[in-house]
Amino acid sequence: MSDVRVELGLDGGQVVRVRLVETDAERLEGLVAAGRRELVTAACDEGSLVVDTGRVVYLRRFAAERPVGYSR
Repeated sequence: MSDVRVELGLDGGQVVRVRLVETDAERLEGLVAAGRRELVTAACDEGSLVVDTGRVVYLRRFAAERPVGYSR
């Protein structure tokens, strides 16, 4: 399973930047896009994260990182 870099903007002005497991990022993105309010627990780079999707103003998914230099 690969990790996805995600930025969550919350309604109080806070921004959370984490790496989430891809399946958790997809689930979170789907709930936010649908406007559904749920508590979601997601596996992230520092353990786990619980997000109230009703407080998420925006969710930004970053493109996969590419290594610098020559690669095969």
